[in-house]
Amino acid sequence: MLKQVKAISTVSGGTILGVYYAQHANLGTPFHTIYHDFVHWLSSTDLVKKGLDKINEDAEWDHPYKRTNLINAFAELYNSSL
Repeated sequence: MLKQVKAISTVSGGTILGVYYAQHANLGTPFHTIYHDFVHWLSSTDLVKKGLDKINEDAEWDHPYKRTNLINAFAELYNSSL
């Protein structure tokens, strides 16, 4: 049934999973692999610690023009690790 999906609508944090799924499904990755890889990433990554480390004034930002805050830190972490 998932092969018939033409569009995915997501909200907030669900967008991360939606994009991850769409990207990997487009490459032909089976759903069970996408699911297990994403769950493993979530359970093995301390996003709060990494985000707080990222907003440290000594941290290097991918987009230095963005404001230094936890939301932008999470966005950069998602982009670099997923």
